[in-house]
This record gives sequence, structure tokens and C-alpha cells, in this order.
Amino acid sequence: MTDQELLDTNIITLLDMEHASDDQKSSIISALATLVQKQVTLRILEVLSKEEIAELEKIIVEFGDNAPEVLEFIRTRVPNIDKIAEEELVSVKRQVMEKMREVGAQERQQTED
Repeated sequence: MTDQELLDTNIITLLDMEHASDDQKSSIISALATLVQKQVTLRILEVLSKEEIAELEKIIVEFGDNAPEVLEFIRTRVPNIDKIAEEELVSVKRQVMEKMREVGAQERQQTED
């Protein structure tokens, strides 16, 4: 599957969970969103200088971590933030798909034994 196909495919569809309960779907989406957010944050911190990180921390303390000021600061310091977010989303989706393949292979092996 190409990166663009992964970006375009809903994670619930990708995991073949359309028939799961809404709570299960919500839980999966929340966990994966948190993972992507953490990965993006790490990438942002790799780009920023120590001074910029200190400035960002001040903005977060003053306005909160979801404030528009935080996003504005990041967008001015990390102009390719959208690309970074896409890359991390693709990475997480690939990891999840690989894990699902491994689980499927283990289940098939257990069935054969």
C-alpha cells in the first residue's frame, strides 16, 4: 500500500473493524492519535533549538497545549509540520498493519498445530 493510500484509508477500515462497537473504534482511534501526536512532538523537538523549546514551553504554560498560539509558534518554526504529521501517521498505520499481520500469522499457526 502506498503512503497516499494509507493516508486516504480510515484506520478502522484498514484494521477491518467496521463491525466493532463505537466504544472499541473510539478507543483505537484515540490510542493511535495519541501515538501519532507523541511521534510528531518528538520530531518537532528535534528541529527546535533549546531557546525555541524554552519559548514554546512558556507559550504552553501561558495558553495551554492546544491553544492556537502553540500551533502558530510551531508553524513558524517548523514550516514542514504538515509533512511531518503525514509521515508519522503513515508510519503508525504501517506499524499497526504489520502487527495485525503478525497476529494473523500467529493465529493461523496455532490453528494448524
